[in-house]
Amino acid sequence: MGWVDLWRGILFSDVLSSSPTLCGVTLPLPRSLVNHGKGIEGCPKPNRGIAVIQGCLRMVELEVHIDGLPMLDPETGHLNFGVHDWEPSTYTNRKISGAWEDWQLDCTAKASHIDIDEAMQWQLLQSGLLHVKQEGREQKLKNLHTSQPVLSLDNNGAVYLLTKVKFLLLTLRAKKIQSLAEFSTERNLGRSHAYCPSSISSYINARATPGNILF
Repeated sequence: MGWVDLWRGILFSDVLSSSPTLCGVTLPLPRSLVNHGKGIEGCPKPNRGIAVIQGCLRMVELEVHIDGLPMLDPETGHLNFGVHDWEPSTYTNRKISGAWEDWQLDCTAKASHIDIDEAMQWQLLQSGLLHVKQEGREQKLKNLHTSQPVLSLDNNGAVYLLTKVKFLLLTLRAKKIQSLAEFSTERNLGRSHAYCPSSISSYINARATPGNILF
């Protein structure tokens, strides 16, 4: 069992042991703190996600470059801001240890450098995510308000990202958008958690009858 502070670290306990003990694993410092000297503040969920995948501890961090705008969002009533670019990065700790040096940076991708093939370009245009006029300029992928990075549990290097009304599945190593899906957020105008990954389907026998499925 683990208790997670996404800014600082994880406290693990082997609850199956006859004499459980606690051990701590520190997390990498936020990139904004290292690169820009900013402090750690606010909820980390819009910027960080973590998972244990095939015996490795993995973390994703999303750095968003924004500027506040002197106006309120007409839909939410909150302060508006402009997004210049966003940059997800993934880390791996194969030893699941508390040593800083055991965290390895796997890859980083800037939204402004992500490839969009013709099929995905068409989907993005149809969804209204791209080429939306903002202050006389066309909105691009790098201008999307993106948050809530979640690692795929399939060990395929994919990361789920959430925008205000859509979420994206991005393959970080290939720096390519893999898929796009829409869902309603009419009851929630903010960026609260809207989905979570699960590997429960890998334990379900598709040939079993509903009465024989065990969880």
